[in-house]
Amino acid sequence: MTEDLKGFTDPDSHGCFSECDVVRQAIRDGRKDILAALEIGKLPPINKKEYWVNFYTSKLGTPYVNYWDWKANPESMIVCPELTQLLSLPDPSKEVKEVLQAILDGDLFTGQNSNPFRKAKQTVPTIQGYLASTGRGKLDIHPNKSQLHKSFINWYQETISHIGIEALMRVFKVLYHLEPEILQKILEGDSERIPLTSAVVLGIDINSTLSQVKAAYKAKAKVCHPDTGGNAADFQHLTRAYESALQSFKVRA
Repeated sequence: MTEDLKGFTDPDSHGCFSECDVVRQAIRDGRKDILAALEIGKLPPINKKEYWVNFYTSKLGTPYVNYWDWKANPESMIVCPELTQLLSLPDPSKEVKEVLQAILDGDLFTGQNSNPFRKAKQTVPTIQGYLASTGRGKLDIHPNKSQLHKSFINWYQETISHIGIEALMRVFKVLYHLEPEILQKILEGDSERIPLTSAVVLGIDINSTLSQVKAAYKAKAKVCHPDTGGNAADFQHLTRAYESALQSFKVRA
C-alpha cells in the first residue's frame, strides 16, 4: 500500500505517513482506492437472522408494537413459541387488534397493562375547571365499545379451540404481560363468568355450562384423586377450582 501512497501525501518528520492525513486527503480527492485499502467505510457482515431475532425479542410486550407487522419476516416465527402460535393463527379482525393493542399499550398514566374497558372510578376537577375521569380504560368511551368487547370474546373462544386455553394464557403472559386476573375482568364485562383461573385448572372455557363444569371436574378427578394414584395436593387444587366455578353459577342465580 505504501507504493500506492507515494506522491499522495508527504511523510511526516519521521518519514512515516499519518493515517489520519491520508484518510482526510483521500476523502477530499475522492480516492476510493485508498479508502478501500484502509478498509474505511466497511462494516462487518450482518447476520440477518440473528439481528431480527434479537430485535423482535427486545420488543416483546412493549407498547405500540403490532405483532402482525412482523409476520412477513420469517425470523418472527422463531423468536419464541408464544409469538409463533399467535402469528400462526388466522389474522384477527380490526376490532380484535384494537383491543389487543389497547392492552399492550397499557394505562395512559401508569403504563401498566390493564383492562381497556374499565369504567372510570371517579372524576376530579382540573385547572381548566373541567372534570377529568380517573381509572378509565382506553376503550371505556369508545363509540363501538360493545362491538369491540364482543369481537374480543369471540376471538378468545375461537383461539382456545385452535391452541387450547393454557397455550393462550402463555401468549397473554409473554406477549402482553397480562395477568389472569386482569384478563378475567376484560372477559367478564358486565356479567359474571367462571373465574379464569378455575377454567384453566378444569380445562374449560369461562362460558361453559354447569353440566360442562361438572363433567370436566369428574374427568380430571378420576386422574388426580389419591385413591386412583393421583396426588393429594393436585386433587385439592382441582377441588378448589371446581368450587369456585360452582360459586359463579350461584351468583348468577
